[in-house]
Amino acid sequence: MTLILTELSEFGIAMAADTASTVDSLNTRGTIESRAFNGLIKLLPVDKLEAGISYWGWSQLPPNEQIGCGVLMDSWLNEFLVRNRNRFDTIEELALLLESELRERVPELSDEELKRSQFGYGGVHLTGFVDYEDNKIPCFWHIHNGESQESPRKDLNPKIVNANYDCPPEKFLRKYLPMGGLMVRNGEYEPYARFFDKYLKKYLQELQREEGIYIPIPTLPFRAEFLRAQILFMSGLYAVGGDYINKEGVILKKARSIGNEVTVLTITAEEGITNYIVR
Repeated sequence: MTLILTELSEFGIAMAADTASTVDSLNTRGTIESRAFNGLIKLLPVDKLEAGISYWGWSQLPPNEQIGCGVLMDSWLNEFLVRNRNRFDTIEELALLLESELRERVPELSDEELKRSQFGYGGVHLTGFVDYEDNKIPCFWHIHNGESQESPRKDLNPKIVNANYDCPPEKFLRKYLPMGGLMVRNGEYEPYARFFDKYLKKYLQELQREEGIYIPIPTLPFRAEFLRAQILFMSGLYAVGGDYINKEGVILKKARSIGNEVTVLTITAEEGITNYIVR
């Protein structure tokens, strides 16, 4: 699994992703357990467009339960960007190219698979700035299989990969900017969302109101580092957590499926990509 975060705000665009990969493997007891491996780069800059791209779910293409049966997704995505450099000049063109090639490599979901995972098993975040009413405004595409939460279209087949324009500039200005921005998170996000949405936001508001402490400092670099801190926090929890009880009643250690180094990318309307760090 993974955890990737993409935030569009008045300050610009901030993206963050962990570098862990979870694989089901046979253990000495003859049962299947999850193992976590590190080193996948899930967030890349698209220098030509001053944009950012990250992925979740698919650790390799074609997606396959057996590791090593496909090309690792970070290698494929990097090669895709290089190979198609002269075929796209806009974020939309890149999104549609991704849709086309991923449809060739990601098998169509069965009825049962779609029922189990309504919003799909993998996808790509693509974000950057586009010209809108004489200004550069952030936009967000989500290329994935399954149904779209943000831009459901009856003419799209949810069993295959679709390029969903979840947040065009007019939607960002009308809907999300008044709310403080758009946050998109994918991967193993439910434990993350449960804590950060239910408890941390309220706690940070209390700190600001009662103690005068601002977390994060309201600038793009600090917002990006705050995303990194959130991923590292979840990684730390997973390092000491368990999620399976064996026949003897012993809680077994949870695979550290969110973890290791965190990649961060920031983009502004004025300067384009301003920071890209893996650490």
